[in-house]
Amino acid sequence: MKVLPSIVRVPKISCSQPQTDFSEAELDEAARLILEMQGVVMPVILRRTAPDSESYTVIDGAFEYYAALRAMEIDSRKGNKINAYIVESEEEEAGYKKQIAMFRQREVQQVVVSPLPEKAASVAMQSEGGDERVDEGVNERVDGVDKGGGEGQRLMVLEQFIKTLLLNNDILEKMMSNFAVEKDNLLHETVIGITVLFNEQMKVFSEQIKQTVNEQFKGLIEQVATLQNASRLTPGASPTSSPVEPPSVSTREAPVVQETDLLPQKPPTQETLIIALSEKEQPFLEELNTLSIDQLGMKFGRLSKVKRKPDLISFLVAEREKQPFTSTDDMKKRAKGKGLLGDKTIKNIVEQWV
Repeated sequence: MKVLPSIVRVPKISCSQPQTDFSEAELDEAARLILEMQGVVMPVILRRTAPDSESYTVIDGAFEYYAALRAMEIDSRKGNKINAYIVESEEEEAGYKKQIAMFRQREVQQVVVSPLPEKAASVAMQSEGGDERVDEGVNERVDGVDKGGGEGQRLMVLEQFIKTLLLNNDILEKMMSNFAVEKDNLLHETVIGITVLFNEQMKVFSEQIKQTVNEQFKGLIEQVATLQNASRLTPGASPTSSPVEPPSVSTREAPVVQETDLLPQKPPTQETLIIALSEKEQPFLEELNTLSIDQLGMKFGRLSKVKRKPDLISFLVAEREKQPFTSTDDMKKRAKGKGLLGDKTIKNIVEQWV
């Protein structure tokens, strides 16, 4: 069995350890270094998935593999290969794992525990109810094994190192818990502020709508009252005379029908409630409700980009006899499904109307 380095294409490699175990920022930084040096200084250990196969799985070096995968995503030409040792048999795999375990043990013995940040230490003390005791050795260097040390001393070093890691982890968990509480409080205050602002804006908007509706309703009532007074006038009576009182329900007579009432007539313009959305729509709707067919034909004859003009004129005249048009939306609703009027056609007519 001989250790020989190889160059393997990254797409041919798979890994059972998830990528989420590693920091995205560290993977990005490692990928950049791989592209700069065009390789990794610590080759990954791979096992061939099947004899004579060119597909591999990672035995050791998952971080290096995912960094190389990220490098390939950045530059597919420079980052598509990685340095590796290929294991061909279970015997070789056992030898590699034994060597890896020994070297990793040496790395653990040489770890230097950095002093805790002042804020982290204070959070840990407060969380423990004021207990200011910190385990001995947390902020001290964990020395390596002496030349004369044995297996027991190595276990003591490893035990001290694990204890330090657990303490640091506990402190970080408490810091994260405090941060989560502060974040929730800030979010709650933000939601309350937005709700108050929204309610204030809705109140102003509601008052504006109420005022506008009241004004329009008042105008509508005045127009209805005018129409009622006009319908109560007797033929030939002066407009200033008093309106005729309606008879009681038991003695009410049928209203007198004039000959002119039997003919289709367009109500006076001032009696039609026109809701114009622009200055151009007001005169357009008034003339559309009052002009004769010949006059409408002349008007539409000067318009461009308007199709089926005769059918459109006939439709408009027939509809206005039923009920005067009050808006362009009213026109569009009545013409729905007939293929005569759409938003674009109505816009062209209003814009060109003179």
